[in-house]
Amino acid sequence: MDTRTNGRVQALFVAASLTFTALAVLGVVQSRKAGYTDALFEPNYVIAHAPEGGPLAEAGFQAGDSVVAVEGIPLVELGMYSRWPRSLSRGPGESLRMTALRQGQEVSGDVVFRERPAGAWKANFGAAVVLLSFLWFGVWAFLSVGTEAARLLALLGLALSVEAAGGFQAGSWSGVVDHVKVACGVLGTLLLARFFLLFPAPKRRSSGRVATGLLFLPWLFLLGCLGVELAFHPRYYNSFGGVIGLEMLGYVLLALGAMIHTAVTLPRQERRDSGIGIILLGTGAAVALTLVAAVDFFLPALAIPGSGWLALGFALIPLSMALGVRKAALREVGSS
Repeated sequence: MDTRTNGRVQALFVAASLTFTALAVLGVVQSRKAGYTDALFEPNYVIAHAPEGGPLAEAGFQAGDSVVAVEGIPLVELGMYSRWPRSLSRGPGESLRMTALRQGQEVSGDVVFRERPAGAWKANFGAAVVLLSFLWFGVWAFLSVGTEAARLLALLGLALSVEAAGGFQAGSWSGVVDHVKVACGVLGTLLLARFFLLFPAPKRRSSGRVATGLLFLPWLFLLGCLGVELAFHPRYYNSFGGVIGLEMLGYVLLALGAMIHTAVTLPRQERRDSGIGIILLGTGAAVALTLVAAVDFFLPALAIPGSGWLALGFALIPLSMALGVRKAALREVGSS
């Protein structure tokens, strides 16, 4: 089936893209208006840190206190909230009543929310722009050339856009939304690895059933972990963060290795004509810009103008991927 002529599939992609973009924008707006605390809990709702002078310390809490209720609601009745229930958060200057146990004694206090640091909002905005760039450049490639590589790029963008869209307030369902967001974020990195394993031509044994199964098996394991967290909330809630990080790192490294393999094994002319050359240039530029931003972050004395936004250079990667996919498709048309 040629997806270029399938209007229904194209319409579904566009509708999903518009929906996830709207939710991502809503989440960024809500995060800018939301207050900030230093609340950080272990999976069993034990306060991990209560920095001196921070909202938790000022409310009378200490590291090691075990939270048992929020706004008078016992933890067991909080439903599918996240580790810090976002749907119970407040605006700057407003407070949230918390009750905790300390050596068997109840301690209560009002945690006053502060203004969110400007850097936090910029980070949220930048992350949303980068993730949505994967979405819209992928959809552009899919609508314009409709090849298998373009479809895979669009699916990658859709998965990452769910990650971007998961920041909005979802009431008592915010915990479920967080889990879907995590699952789709990892799925996005998985599809990134799959893209470079198959583009511009499948690597040896990378497109078989065994290879595909091995690629998806860790992600399916993660889905099981997330299901356990939801089923046994709050005891195991957010207790599989290490699995999430390892899987994402593994898929990204696999994608990078596949891209380098293509760059090394393809002849120069083939590298130029296949579209992978465009992707290599875009990725290199994105990495260079990000390194500049990182250096300025760790060495603030440099004060590089506009460096706070240089991380947005990551958007060059999906742009170059879309251009590479289009170049490969147009080459196929020209040679046929």
